[in-house]
Amino acid sequence: MNVNKKFERFGLTRDDFFEIADKSKKTSRVIILRTGMEKIEKEMVGLFSIKGISTCPYGNKMAATVHASFKLPGMQLPIETTACAHPDNCLNSHTNFVEIAEKRCKYRLLLKATNLYEHNVFAWYESVDFQNKAVQIEKGKEAINEADKLLAKGKRN
Repeated sequence: MNVNKKFERFGLTRDDFFEIADKSKKTSRVIILRTGMEKIEKEMVGLFSIKGISTCPYGNKMAATVHASFKLPGMQLPIETTACAHPDNCLNSHTNFVEIAEKRCKYRLLLKATNLYEHNVFAWYESVDFQNKAVQIEKGKEAINEADKLLAKGKRN
């Protein structure tokens, strides 16, 4: 099943993802936004379990690493992954890095369980670059919605 079919299966629309071209490799990465990840999560009912959490000093802050697994019904072995979060790979340096690492783990496991991860599909939470682009897209959508409201209001007057 190709990526487009999988996106259709989970009900993802063009508003749920964006692409980033990687000119050096002549490929692109598909980044799924929060709305898209929530749609996938809703469909992928399985057992998510945290295997371990570790924290360590990172400058004057803390870094966190989470090791987790995900098992769908019928799978013999669970899928496992590890994710980390620290001030240099998060948008907000005042955030709870354990929560960010856990969310990254969960999203990565969902994408691995759907075989999307192997097709250069990532969650927006994976890196600061993806998060910055996602924030820009969300701000753009908000601006368009505001402009539509103003236009509609002007047409009524």
